[in-house]
Amino acid sequence: MPKQKYEYSVSYPGKDRDLTKREIIFLRKLCRTSGRRLVNEIAQDPNHKFRSFFLDVWYNYNHGERRSGVQSQECLEAMCEVQPGLFSTWYLEQGDQQKKTYRTNRFEENIRHATSTMSRGRFGAPMLWRVDTDLNQKGSGYESRIRDVNSYVVANNHDEASTVWQTMVLNPLAIEPQRGVTVRFIGPSSHFSCLTLNNEALDATKSEIQKKREELEKTLEELKKTQERSEFAFALINQTLAMVGLSEDAQA
Repeated sequence: MPKQKYEYSVSYPGKDRDLTKREIIFLRKLCRTSGRRLVNEIAQDPNHKFRSFFLDVWYNYNHGERRSGVQSQECLEAMCEVQPGLFSTWYLEQGDQQKKTYRTNRFEENIRHATSTMSRGRFGAPMLWRVDTDLNQKGSGYESRIRDVNSYVVANNHDEASTVWQTMVLNPLAIEPQRGVTVRFIGPSSHFSCLTLNNEALDATKSEIQKKREELEKTLEELKKTQERSEFAFALINQTLAMVGLSEDAQA
């Protein structure tokens, strides 16, 4: 008996259209153990016909909204080649449940393999990296310290990102490299705006510093008032002692 074929309507993540049949077939290939080889082919061939689509899929899976795009129920049903709407039922036949579990696991494994390939500089494309740096003045107290500053650089691999950051930032600021600098992989730079992310990070840092300043100014104002009350209190005490002394002298 021939396998029943279904028509699927799956939204292309980030675009105003549905996935084509060829794109759905491509996603099904990522749901197999052979999908690892497909990822390697895309990584090694900058002109691969599905390279751009795969990067969109990778971005949507790792940074897109949950239960949308390739993470939607509609897309999962298309990848598993089951009747549309089947996965919305509360009970699945054993065969359908096994197919769903198997293909989902293979898909996630191949996406993780792609992430590993990208982070090792083997994808043939510039990548975005987040660098977390302790920019606090050395020896500064807890009250004046802020969290590590998040900044973004474009580099081919982890070592290059570290080198760029050290050369362009740490050295001019005379910051020791071993002072808590952490480099984290984000993804293909083509899918992010490094400038926008850095501006947002700067705004967050300035906001945190402003909050710290307000807290410190409030503390200083409270200390000033405490000092004034202390001076007044001691003035009253000394005045009382002086009056007691005068009274004793008069009695004598």
